[in-house]
Amino acid sequence: MTRFAKLVMTGMILAGAVLSTLAVAGSGKGEEGCDHRDKFMEHHGMHGHHFGSERWLEMMTGKLELNDDQRTQVQTILDSAKTESRALRESMRDNMKAERSAADSGASERELKKLARKTADSRVDLMLFGQGVEGKVRAVLTDEQNARLDEMKASRKAHREERMEKWQQRMDAKAKSAE
Repeated sequence: MTRFAKLVMTGMILAGAVLSTLAVAGSGKGEEGCDHRDKFMEHHGMHGHHFGSERWLEMMTGKLELNDDQRTQVQTILDSAKTESRALRESMRDNMKAERSAADSGASERELKKLARKTADSRVDLMLFGQGVEGKVRAVLTDEQNARLDEMKASRKAHREERMEKWQQRMDAKAKSAE
């Protein structure tokens, strides 16, 4: 596998991990003009609605059998996380745009590395924030509910890794056919 392919795959895995972890901190609303997300959601049976904290809470209430007190506590955690999570996502998005713009304009290797580090740092900040939110949510859950949540996360991770493996096979096949 080429260094570039490894870098891309690592970035996709990191992004998947961040998004999985931050599902609990989602805003519930999309950005204006965000039709690609609407198409994705509709394609995946979500009828154009974003998978934000409200929908996540509804799903978790059913799957984890949250009682009313737990539901209220989790809702409070999610509500308090929205503003900071939105700011972190915007910062990451801005850093990624700056990195792409610099790459397109032929910036120096030093400048590109600097921007890439900034982007990576913002991704890590977002991931750590998501882990913190998840920790707060887990503190509200019982041992049995935490065990079920672990099973759900493991299943999601296995599915993500399977998709990544299929993607890698397609990329390898394309590279081979291009040779």
